[in-house]
Amino acid sequence: MHKNAQLGNFLRIDEQIRLSATTQPENLQVEEVQESSSSDAPFSAVSIILFLLLTLQCGCQPILVKFFMPEGVVRSTCVMGQEVSKFAMSIGFLLSSGKWNEAVSGWTAESAFLAAGVPAILFTTQTYLNLMANQVLPPVTFSVLNQTKTLSTALCCFIILNKSQSTLQVFALLLLVVAALVNQKILPIPCGRKAVEEDDVVEDTGNSQSKSKPEDDARQLIKGVIPALFASFLSGLAGALTQKTLTFHSRSPHLFNLELAFFSTCFVLITLLLGSPDYKQIKTGGFLQGWSWKTLIPIMTNAAGGILVGLVTKHLGAVVKGFSVIFGMIVSGILQQLLLSSNGEGVTWAQFLSGVIGAVSLWLHASFPPA
Repeated sequence: MHKNAQLGNFLRIDEQIRLSATTQPENLQVEEVQESSSSDAPFSAVSIILFLLLTLQCGCQPILVKFFMPEGVVRSTCVMGQEVSKFAMSIGFLLSSGKWNEAVSGWTAESAFLAAGVPAILFTTQTYLNLMANQVLPPVTFSVLNQTKTLSTALCCFIILNKSQSTLQVFALLLLVVAALVNQKILPIPCGRKAVEEDDVVEDTGNSQSKSKPEDDARQLIKGVIPALFASFLSGLAGALTQKTLTFHSRSPHLFNLELAFFSTCFVLITLLLGSPDYKQIKTGGFLQGWSWKTLIPIMTNAAGGILVGLVTKHLGAVVKGFSVIFGMIVSGILQQLLLSSNGEGVTWAQFLSGVIGAVSLWLHASFPPA
């Protein structure tokens, strides 16, 4: 009986991590997934609202960070703010669901550290790097690079858990690599002279208002592209390690989120006490340097986004959740064009094409799992 229960728990955890890997990188902000397939469930008013909210969150988050978390803000304080928000939301869900006593039954500090300690460090580092990249990169570029976490998750799950991918999923992962290469113009795509000229005009306009093109490209590479790709790798590694760890330390997803948030906050505090660059910035300008009340907006939406991932997955299934991410990329592109084109940061042809390729890749990967 115990072995059967453990196996069932493993399968549920496996599904949760696989479903969450294509969107929220920060941690496993998911609801308990029903064993029956939710993708065949009818679209109720509540499920449609949840789908639209997740789409808006995925699409607006890069824009919100760019507008309300300027580079002058101390990133560690923003990460702590996000973790405290997730901690509070996890407690709220446990209490409101009436499952607090069940979740903490048999809980020990040792089991919590073994289950969430290492993943918390990885997820916190990933969140910090994502914030750095999001502040520098155009929203569409960040969205495309952020979705390479699907590739890293598949690779890490194959190495650590011996989980294979279907043929179409492997093809989808290759498409995701192509999308990233196209986005960075490493892989040239014939797009016509007019499109190339339009891209050059957009870039020249943006660069004329800030730095020279070589300086701007180097800045985007060092502070944007490399952190975003490394964050995606950490997301996949943390997801695979968490899946393996939780097979031995069974616990409620919300309790696990709570533990992750606690250890993540501790990790940030330790790095500050050890004299990180952010500590020096805090010592000079204060803990809330660069903050305004608007800084709370992307912090809260990021925390709520993880909850929405779980709710949409539970009510509508993984495929529909994947479409919310795809539509979210479209929303990011529209907002970037509407809000940033006047500054010379509108959507370029390379960003548009990479977004389309990335969207197709996500659809294939979500729609054709292994038989």
